[in-house]
Amino acid sequence: MALHDIQIRHEQNRHRGVQRGSITLSLEEIAPKFSFGYQSDLGSGRYEGSAWVLYAGDLIEILVDDEMIVDGYVTKGKVKRDEKEHTFQAEGMAATLDLVDCEYMGRPRAFTHATVAQIATKIVEPWNFTIEVVGSPGAVIPRFKVDKGETAFDALSRVCRMRGLWPRYRPGSYTIELVTLDATPGTTPLVLGENVIEMERDTDWSERFSVYSGVGSCSGTDDQFGEATRFRNTLTDAGISRYRPKRLPARGVDGVTDLATRLKLERNHRAGNSETITCTVSGWRDYEGNLWRPNNLHTVDAPELGLSTPNLLITTAQYDWDVAMPHGFTTKLTLKRREAFDHEATYPIDERGEWR
Repeated sequence: MALHDIQIRHEQNRHRGVQRGSITLSLEEIAPKFSFGYQSDLGSGRYEGSAWVLYAGDLIEILVDDEMIVDGYVTKGKVKRDEKEHTFQAEGMAATLDLVDCEYMGRPRAFTHATVAQIATKIVEPWNFTIEVVGSPGAVIPRFKVDKGETAFDALSRVCRMRGLWPRYRPGSYTIELVTLDATPGTTPLVLGENVIEMERDTDWSERFSVYSGVGSCSGTDDQFGEATRFRNTLTDAGISRYRPKRLPARGVDGVTDLATRLKLERNHRAGNSETITCTVSGWRDYEGNLWRPNNLHTVDAPELGLSTPNLLITTAQYDWDVAMPHGFTTKLTLKRREAFDHEATYPIDERGEWR
């Protein structure tokens, strides 16, 4: 059984002895979730330190082998104490949870000729986050408007998609990185019967369409007005042979180039989500000693699943632990094709219509 040192840091105090829990990191979520439970036999001296407890609202950091994996707030807490035991359970989310739950109430709501970094900075400003663009920010955005009732994260995601970027939170820094996802190749293969305990393939094409279309308009000028300010674009998914059209709202785009980026991201993301591999591996680290993390590419050896694409992208890593179980520390990995997060991908189709 692979062992890891789990520490909970709260107000500069580090606590061990957490027997069970779960932490989930995902490319598609900016606020990782966590939960854990603590149990102590009173007076037994079994666990380091005295009995302790966390309450809703507490700000904590979770470290794995002295490596910070997430920082955030406890959202739910339950404590119990009797003559023999002291126990508590806690659930929470990363410090970015308010961006997900709360709508943007700031000003301005409308932006003209601003960069994605300028717009994103204004959106997250009330929560004291900073924005860092990793790579090319792309051209300025002619116009963008935050909708009434729209959460800060939804607005942030929408403006990022216009430039093919993804928002990611850097733990412990109050910094949100806007990145073009460039997958990191991993050298540890995922092999059933070796490091993989179980593996599953899920195919769902219900949200995939043959044609994606969008219609938009841009601001008029003295030289461009009327019909000239309207534009449209279409994109096909060659993997869907029957007629299945999908019209997408083109709000926030300004011109054919912006619309094309929006359509490519939509097509690729839906196609990528249509094929999912989940596998449970023993321990939280690969053969090189690195944590299994989202945005890493790994070879999947699974001929039993009929998999035609061996190199897949980890999109979610769920770290689970329970010291009472035979496999005390496991990681549940969700893997998809890397093109799901790449608006430039064209993805060839094989003779069976599968995205290779």
